[in-house]
Amino acid sequence: MAHPGSRMMLLVAFLYSLTSVLGKAAMAYVPAISFGAFYFVLLGGVMLLLMLLHRPSVSANKSAPIISPVHR
Repeated sequence: MAHPGSRMMLLVAFLYSLTSVLGKAAMAYVPAISFGAFYFVLLGGVMLLLMLLHRPSVSANKSAPIISPVHR
């Protein structure tokens, strides 16, 4: 796999399949209203943790184009 986008798509497909199966299994043990709140908080916390751990470095790239809004 030469393209990083392919790896990312596989990772997303894996995460979706994992959360889908685990979500359905958890619904058997927890009432739907409680599970909805728990699932929302759990996935939000995981995403926050991933965002904090994977902070891209910001470099001063002078050759990058600056995108400005179009004034009409």
